[in-house]
Amino acid sequence: MTAISELATQITKSVKRLPAKQMREVMSFIGYLETNEDASFIEYVNERTRKAVQEKMRGKHFTTLKEFDPSEFEGAAQLNMTVEEIDHECRKMRNEWERAF
Repeated sequence: MTAISELATQITKSVKRLPAKQMREVMSFIGYLETNEDASFIEYVNERTRKAVQEKMRGKHFTTLKEFDPSEFEGAAQLNMTVEEIDHECRKMRNEWERAF
């Protein structure tokens, strides 16, 4: 058995012993690891989050992604993603950040 096969077996056995809630956490983490994130996308999300938090604290309207002008951010056009794809990736990341431990 190769080292990778042994590791996969060990992981599988460990996960099988977990309660259902922790199994869902493992699946969430695997989804997080599988997300293809490049530096420009992470920078885009972080900048958008900073602006949204500042706006919310000042009582301003929270801008939805469809209302958002991606040209405000350098590198946003390099994502080669539609607004819907960016929104989907943001929701996945937001869910990861907000999940209970």
